[in-house]
Amino acid sequence: TDPHSHYKLGQPMVKHIHWRVEPDFENKTLSCYVVLVFDETGMVDLDTNNLVIKRVTTLAGKFIPHTELPYDKNVLSAPLRIEITEDCFVNRNDEGVPRYEVMISYETSPEATGLHWLAPEQTLGGRKPFLYTQGQCIGARSFLPCQDTPSIRCPVTIRVDVPENFLGVACGVHTDRTDSLDGTVSLEFTQKVPIPSYLIALAVGDMEGHELSDRSTVFAEPELLDQAAEAFADVEKFIAAGEELFGPYVWGQFNIVVLPAAFPFGGMENPGCAFVNAAVAAPDKSQLEVIIHELAHHWTGNLVINATWDEFWLNEGWTVWATYMMMRKLFGDEVASLQLAIMETDLIRDLEEFADQ
Repeated sequence: TDPHSHYKLGQPMVKHIHWRVEPDFENKTLSCYVVLVFDETGMVDLDTNNLVIKRVTTLAGKFIPHTELPYDKNVLSAPLRIEITEDCFVNRNDEGVPRYEVMISYETSPEATGLHWLAPEQTLGGRKPFLYTQGQCIGARSFLPCQDTPSIRCPVTIRVDVPENFLGVACGVHTDRTDSLDGTVSLEFTQKVPIPSYLIALAVGDMEGHELSDRSTVFAEPELLDQAAEAFADVEKFIAAGEELFGPYVWGQFNIVVLPAAFPFGGMENPGCAFVNAAVAAPDKSQLEVIIHELAHHWTGNLVINATWDEFWLNEGWTVWATYMMMRKLFGDEVASLQLAIMETDLIRDLEEFADQ
C-alpha cells in the first residue's frame, strides 16, 4: 500500500487513460475530461486535489455512482470513489478481456500544485503566457483524477486544444493534428509504453521545434531554439550509448522541451518530452549531464520503477549510477571520475547537513 495514494490493493487498476485538455490562460485552469479504462468491475478510489468534478458517467452518458470524500492531510489526497458496474461495459478484446470505461468531466483549480502558469514576462520572448505540468511527486492528482502511485502504469493518450500560434508538446509520440476555423489547434499524443501518473506531462507556449535526429526533436522559445539545437546536437549519440549499456530505447521519441528559466529544476524525465531548464542549453555544452541524466531515467525510473512513493530514492539512486556509466562511455574515465568526485562531495555535504535527521 502506498502511504500517499488512496489506491487500495485489490481495487481495479486503470489500463488506459484518454485525457482531453483545454487550457484557459486567463483563468489559469484546465477544462478537461478523462476516460479511464478498466478490465473489471468494483469500487475504485482515485486521488484528487482541488479538482472540480462536474460529471461521472458511462460513455453513453449514464450516471455512475460516485462520492467525493474529504481531503486526507496524511495521504495528501481527496479520494473520488467510483463504482465501476456492468453499465460501464464497452466490449471485449480478442483475448476475451472485458473493457469498462468511465468518463469524468472536471476543471482544475488556479492553485493546482501540478500546473505552472507563467506570465509573458516570465518567458524569454515576453509575448505569450506559458503552461507546463509537473507531476512528480504527487502533482498529477491536481490536474487529473488518477491512481497516483508509481506502481500503477498504463498507456496514455492526450489531446490538447492550443490557441492560435501556440505549440503543445506532451509525453508521447505526436499522432494527430486538427485545425479549427477559430484558429485553435487540436494536437494528439500517444504513449504506448505504460507509465505512472507522475510522468503524464504537457507544455503549451510560444515554442518551435528543431529536429536533432530521427527520434529526437528539441522544442524551445524561438529566441533560444538555435542555441539549444547546437547544445544538444549529439543527443543521438547519448541514446545509442544508453542502448549499448542498458538495452533498447523503447519510447520511440526522446524529445527535449526547453522551459523558461522560471522552471525550478534542472530537468524532468517525462517520456517523449523531457523538460529542462533554459540554463541547460549552455553554449559551451557544460550542462549536458542534465540531458544524459533525464535520458538515463528512461531505463531506470521510467521503465523500471519503485513501487511506492516511500522508495522513490531508488529511482534517483539508480539513475545517478546510470548517468555515471553513460558519462564514462561517452566522455572517458577522467570526465566520469570528476563527476564521481563531485557526487561524493555532495554526499558528504548532505550527510553533514541532515545529520540530525
